[in-house]
Amino acid sequence: MRGNEIEQQNTEQQNETESFLLLGLEKGEKINEGNNGVIFQIDLKDFHPLTIKHVFPEITDEDLLAIKALKIYQHGAIEREADYQKRAYEANGGNTDPQSAKIPRPISCRELHIDLESLKSKLKKSGIANPEMVSVMLMDYVPGDDLATYFYKKLLAVIPSKKGMVDKENLDLLPFDQLEEDFCEALNLTVPTPEQKARGVDIIWIDKNNQEIIERKLEKYDIAFDPKIFDRLTRTLNKLHKAGLYHNDIHERNIKFILDEQGKLIDVYLIDFGLANERQEEGDSDFDTIHRYERLTLSKAEREKQKLEELKHSFKIARETFLKNPSNASDFRLYREDLKEVVESNNPKKVAEKIISILSFSGNNYDLVGGLLQPLFKENESLLIDSLRNVVSLSKLGRPQFWLDLIKFFRAKN
Repeated sequence: MRGNEIEQQNTEQQNETESFLLLGLEKGEKINEGNNGVIFQIDLKDFHPLTIKHVFPEITDEDLLAIKALKIYQHGAIEREADYQKRAYEANGGNTDPQSAKIPRPISCRELHIDLESLKSKLKKSGIANPEMVSVMLMDYVPGDDLATYFYKKLLAVIPSKKGMVDKENLDLLPFDQLEEDFCEALNLTVPTPEQKARGVDIIWIDKNNQEIIERKLEKYDIAFDPKIFDRLTRTLNKLHKAGLYHNDIHERNIKFILDEQGKLIDVYLIDFGLANERQEEGDSDFDTIHRYERLTLSKAEREKQKLEELKHSFKIARETFLKNPSNASDFRLYREDLKEVVESNNPKKVAEKIISILSFSGNNYDLVGGLLQPLFKENESLLIDSLRNVVSLSKLGRPQFWLDLIKFFRAKN
């Protein structure tokens, strides 16, 4: 092939590529952006099949019928990410295991020089600071919500809004930035400064207070996550780690999942391999976020049941530990007989005073006292509940929540 023919062919491919990007920016929907670039959702049916195949030779006929994600980043910012994402996809078995989280399949990655002025202008408006040279990756599109978006919407739908400012009927239509702003205001959260945002600090991780507020609200409004979300993520991460790959950036926005109309889990995805590496970042773990949310996979009723089971177990351990010392056996019998005697008086205030006295003599062994009360409760439910309420009002020893939990425990007929 002659030099001028090669040059003409390169010019034609350049024109096709720029036309593809221009149409992608016009018809696509921007779904995310970061420090390095933007991500668009595009429907490949909007493009001529031959144009797509010229721009991305790796694409299949099946791909041409699907919606894809187009990542446009600063020059040099995506090649490494695409490589790690491809390796992770392969280590995950090409997403063939239904019990594992999926990884979006990267289709093609290109470094492009942009000549077309109108395209440069659109790229700049989209958030690309230097549009003369860009990195482009085409990959499978992942529908559904990320973890943060999911619980932002869930909580905003039930939390009373200030002066009716949150449009609860149209939460699905709000862009993420607006959703997050409304969420911060509704929960009175600390908001990252522009400098912190530029460094990637988000509202959930900015301080411990934000985390605690969010977790308390999730528990209060009984918003639980399907445990299979985290089971599948764990299974996938184990495969990646076995292959020597570490994600290093697992947070709420990089975990996506798809639910059906009844709220049943369909698929889970792990996205964004921009910080992936062959080693775990020091002081961080790919499992940190997963472990944090695992305890929020229980409903309010399940959490209460678990708490009561833990209380029952702690009574048993406290009794066994106390009786390991032979000299404590006579004290234990004395405590038990004293409680039986005062319960027979049928006087809640006297019972409360005796409970506080035993608590003091036992060295504030709350679990031991709970265990002593347990066998007496079946025949004296009303009396002991009134007595424990008196303990809450009379006791200056702290831990009022223990006595309230004890009432729940006994009402559950443990």
